[in-house]
Amino acid sequence: MTQVCNCHRKKKAIFARTNTEFVKKHVLLPIFLLLILTNSVNCQVKSIFDEVEQNSPQEGKVQIIQEGNIKEIVEKHQWNRSKKRGIEGYRIRIYSNSGPEAKNEFEVAKARFINLNFDVRTYEEFDYPFYKIYVGDFRTRSEAMYLLKKIEYQFPGAFIVQKQINYPNL
Repeated sequence: MTQVCNCHRKKKAIFARTNTEFVKKHVLLPIFLLLILTNSVNCQVKSIFDEVEQNSPQEGKVQIIQEGNIKEIVEKHQWNRSKKRGIEGYRIRIYSNSGPEAKNEFEVAKARFINLNFDVRTYEEFDYPFYKIYVGDFRTRSEAMYLLKKIEYQFPGAFIVQKQINYPNL
């Protein structure tokens, strides 16, 4: 009888192991994947059209009537804008040069601007073969012009360029 019991126990152990593997593969894995998918769907950003057309008990109903591709165009524009860092604005280029001494002149020009004690950020750019220094994050051309007038004697070749700028500090 002891041998029969041991055999029976082995069958139970094998059945329990295969049953656990079955549960892991066919029950837990699909549930896990379903949770991940529903979470990622819930995390998606709603478009402005979905927000406006959403009904709520306290507010009225809004219905948008438009060409079908308008929604696609706006969503594509929003997606492209979300990939950019910053906004359109202006900076002042105070230095741009190439050649064997350009790197040294670049460092000197940057130090000269920093020593003027303006509370304005500097940006270095190397666009082969040119070393360039830009200063400031200005929303309007007139803001950039104000600083340009202050530094025109120290940097006579400086000029305003339209660039992607950082978001302003709040």
